[in-house]
Amino acid sequence: AGDVNGDGEIIVMTEDPFMLNYVGFRALMTPNDDLDTTLAVAGRYRVDYIVMPTAREALVPIYMREQADPRLTLALAVPGARLELYQVNIGPGD
Repeated sequence: AGDVNGDGEIIVMTEDPFMLNYVGFRALMTPNDDLDTTLAVAGRYRVDYIVMPTAREALVPIYMREQADPRLTLALAVPGARLELYQVNIGPGD
């Protein structure tokens, strides 16, 4: 996992960004909104990855493999944990 959009930073969207910020990662909170709005925010802030699982209703079907969206690709599944990183495949204007 690395800098997906080539801006020189790895930015993560998560439900709890505070700990990631504390240890030096740039992170922002996942909006509690529909999928298109969530991904528009991700594009605006040049997010590379979204951390799942999440209680955000719009993202649960992606995590549960009930829905696919080409804008989100599974990039990393942590062995022995339910933690996954989904690569955001959009740019700031998408």
